[in-house]
Amino acid sequence: CLEEKAKDSTASSIRQLMGMQPKTARLVTYEKIEGTNDYKMEEVPISTIQIGDMIEVRAGEKIPVDGVVTQAESFMTPDAAYVDEAMISGEPTPAMKKAGDNVLAGTIPSQGKLRMRAKQIGENTALAHIIRMVQEAQGSKAPVQRIVDKAALIFVPVVAAIALITFLAWWLIGGNAALPQAILSAVAVLVIACPCAMGLATPTALMVGIGKAAQKQILIKDASALENLHKINALVIDKTGTLTIPNQNIDFTKQEDLDLETRETLKPHAQEAMKQLQKRGIEVYMMSGDKEEAAHYWAEKASIKHYQSKVLPGDKQALVKKLQDEGKQVAMVGDGINDTQALALANVSMAIGKGTDVAMDVAQITLMSDDLLSLPEAVKLSKKTVHMIWQNLFWAFIYNIICIPLAAGVLHIFGIDFQITPMWASALMAFSSVSVVLNSLRLRLA
Repeated sequence: CLEEKAKDSTASSIRQLMGMQPKTARLVTYEKIEGTNDYKMEEVPISTIQIGDMIEVRAGEKIPVDGVVTQAESFMTPDAAYVDEAMISGEPTPAMKKAGDNVLAGTIPSQGKLRMRAKQIGENTALAHIIRMVQEAQGSKAPVQRIVDKAALIFVPVVAAIALITFLAWWLIGGNAALPQAILSAVAVLVIACPCAMGLATPTALMVGIGKAAQKQILIKDASALENLHKINALVIDKTGTLTIPNQNIDFTKQEDLDLETRETLKPHAQEAMKQLQKRGIEVYMMSGDKEEAAHYWAEKASIKHYQSKVLPGDKQALVKKLQDEGKQVAMVGDGINDTQALALANVSMAIGKGTDVAMDVAQITLMSDDLLSLPEAVKLSKKTVHMIWQNLFWAFIYNIICIPLAAGVLHIFGIDFQITPMWASALMAFSSVSVVLNSLRLRLA
């Protein structure tokens, strides 16, 4: 059920990704405009574009396919245009594009216009690859498995068998005179056996844990994520928008000359949060589409030892896969479309609430606050919740181990005339269920 719910929410994110693919393109034909050296253009369906075709894209329009710039111009720079690549790199500063530079489908020229030659089309574009990888990664996730589900498959028939054995044992040993006792003992075994306590052990703890998380501005939409979060020993975090906040006073035509502190600001308590995670034995890896100098600066500022610069969405996904292949349980934290591949593949995926809708749809957990202390807080809450689940299961198991033999009258073997009647059996059964719920409610004090 939880897996199906996660798949349903992912479908909407995939639809949003597909919506970023333009339907048409402005094709530069080989027919010259009379009296000029330029060529005529025509609007054509994107499906008709072939590799090698020349395409013109103007400011505000989506680049239809991956390609190479052949000509670019803007009012600020006569031989370059500026393209917003935030959906791919996660960086808010538009990238300067000159002849010979690569451009990707779905990105948007924010200033100027460019002509490009199609290099990758259809399912081979970077955007199509992102969509495909999100679909595959989500579809490959295993169903949520619970120990209690497996136990429940065995528990009921075992209890029924014990009740039958109890009835036959009393009857065979005591004959017809013991028939009333045989019936009472068998009924007591059926009544006192409590699959309810075992069934309530996991969902009640999860319910309280999820509610507690919401109070701390941590929204959990996949309960399995809360169970798995305490297992992580590696965390991959995006830089811009996740670890840092872009400043709004970034003149992108002079971006190379900007001071790093002018471009971005470290989020509240980011350094403290990263230190807390590392104290818990979690290795932190910062991934950034920014240049090496900026990535190194912000990694050092946040006390992060491992980082990569100039990364694309596939690089983030590749790091998550590499860490998983090394046997690590990996959490991914991101805020943009460029993070969705890695989010979909990670063991636990976390998005920032002020990020894109696509990232939040793919992620299992959304952090509504910019205060990154919510990251170690979420890990701490996961550990407490899982501890509570195991505690509930332990007591439910011990209850059944002790009470079922007592209801069957096993003490009579040792000459002790004591047995739990069906009336007391029902009271104990109810108490065991209530105790599990009350124990779970202690999480509210966490």
